[in-house]
Amino acid sequence: MQPKRLNKSCLAFQSLTEKQAKERRESRGGRNAFLDNLNDREKQIKAIEESFRAAKSRPVHQTKRGMQAEWVMPLLPDFDRYEEPFVMVNFDGDPTADSEQYNKLERPVRDECESRAVMKSFSVSGSDPSKQEKFLAYMAPAPHELTRDLDDENDDIQYSWLREYHWEVRGDDKDDPTTYLVTFDKKDGAKYLVISDVHSVL
Repeated sequence: MQPKRLNKSCLAFQSLTEKQAKERRESRGGRNAFLDNLNDREKQIKAIEESFRAAKSRPVHQTKRGMQAEWVMPLLPDFDRYEEPFVMVNFDGDPTADSEQYNKLERPVRDECESRAVMKSFSVSGSDPSKQEKFLAYMAPAPHELTRDLDDENDDIQYSWLREYHWEVRGDDKDDPTTYLVTFDKKDGAKYLVISDVHSVL
């Protein structure tokens, strides 16, 4: 309601129509929403600035306050490989455990072979032609090949086809990933990649 002066000593109130009242409420609500958004934006900016200040401070152990970090490195996305798809494979046991050839190796050599193994996916038709059975083949480099550059694409490296696995996929929400691959390098710092799928092999 709007006051309307009738004379020097008397005030009367003029009623608003329902449409005018609605417009006024919407106008007031829009102004409040704008102020709220402005406040939220300022809070976000402050939170971001605070995160940068916190990142520059020395890390403190949660329970052992006297411990000091020997070295600290930044953690950033691996921009060179960020668009490439990566998956993580969970084994139900040691992938070379059933191999007589690799069981004879010393543990450090065997670990090195496993760290350089590759996997190849393929599908075959089962009893139902409409359904494909999915497999992953596990292949490890022959022990005598470890002295060679396994990353040289122009070099022929001998691999041993050890076994096949059935596999299942557990995918993360792309907007809220929970699995990451992190690599550490004292010179370049730590880099991470998002793991889009996790394969459980049986």
